[in-house]
Amino acid sequence: MSIAIGVLIVLAVVVYLAFPFLGQAKASSEGRRETTANVDEFIERKVAAARKQGKTASQEARRCRKCGSRYMPGDRFCAECGAGLPKERR
Repeated sequence: MSIAIGVLIVLAVVVYLAFPFLGQAKASSEGRRETTANVDEFIERKVAAARKQGKTASQEARRCRKCGSRYMPGDRFCAECGAGLPKERR
């Protein structure tokens, strides 16, 4: 009987001493979830911006004056015939 009481007391002391660390671990894991949510939102914003730029770039595609092939804004020479392309206006 006295051994059982001793074990319960030791167990109570261990739980009492470990409780602050368990609280920090819980807060830490919640922080990780929050950080993960922030990263997910950041990635979603970047993907949406990249998709928007991709649509804009394809909509702004132009044709070479010499051969008629398409080129993207920022290209300096035609990939098909090598002709110089007009400079972009900003």
